[in-house]
Amino acid sequence: MFFDLLFLRRHLRQVEQAFREFAPSVVHVTGPSDCGMMGMILAHRHEIPCVASWHTNLHEYAVRRLPGWASFTKPFVERQSLNLLSRYYGCASQTLAPNPELVRLMERLTGKPCGLMERGVDTELFHPAKRTRGDYEEFRIGYAGRLTPEKDVHCLVRVQERLSQLTKQPFHFAIAGQGGERAHLEKHLNNVTFLGVLRGETLARAYAGFDALLFPSRTDTFGNVVLEALASAVPPLVSDLGGPKYLVDHCETGFVCGDDEEFAVRLKELMEAPARLTGMRIAARRAAGKRTWPAVFERLYNTYSALAG
Repeated sequence: MFFDLLFLRRHLRQVEQAFREFAPSVVHVTGPSDCGMMGMILAHRHEIPCVASWHTNLHEYAVRRLPGWASFTKPFVERQSLNLLSRYYGCASQTLAPNPELVRLMERLTGKPCGLMERGVDTELFHPAKRTRGDYEEFRIGYAGRLTPEKDVHCLVRVQERLSQLTKQPFHFAIAGQGGERAHLEKHLNNVTFLGVLRGETLARAYAGFDALLFPSRTDTFGNVVLEALASAVPPLVSDLGGPKYLVDHCETGFVCGDDEEFAVRLKELMEAPARLTGMRIAARRAAGKRTWPAVFERLYNTYSALAG
């Protein structure tokens, strides 16, 4: 993420002119970026209600990005990051967060009520009918997302090692995404296809070809990829830390796992029980159908209306 320290100085006058002409009833900002801070400043300067929504656990990202020699500073870095975030979000009239856990955190940080702002999925784009491979081919474990430390992608290597010990059945990793950890995965994953950055129909077809999604991130606040997998009738396996766990009905639409061992054990279950996998695929698709964008926006518009009076 790039932060432009001189953004306000260069653009405030021009943006404020456009702001006056537009005459908003409510201002909605996201994280404490240069643009977000400008929106917050203009809302306060013009006495307009401001909504601030939390999307990224920046305090956890800051800790994950520390070099190994600085690990002893992790508690301090996380504490100070949360302190700065509380000051930013505390300036808003209303805050929103993507999962119940973060709603509680926001209320604690700001001392103000926080609403739930989830996301939807396009169930026409992400659809199991786009699957082109057979159900009895080599079991394909998918991953979609950035290949970065905060996504805990090294977990894929550890799970591969353990799963190879648990079963003799063949399996294959298919990884959609790019990032600095690709070199590590290329070195340590034995049977893998790197699909690169995919979008639109190409991404939808990739999802439909997965037999399961392994998404071990402990820092995601929501997990769009989990919804996309569900819509594609692909059972997701997610961590018991972070937002994705709220999208999975454990043992029905996917699995919420506590560690690498459980990830491997649950994958083995799916590999060796085709009937169970089929049942979970049906349940996953059905669950995704309840996650519509119109429902998400209706709740958001209600928040705007209440603030605008």
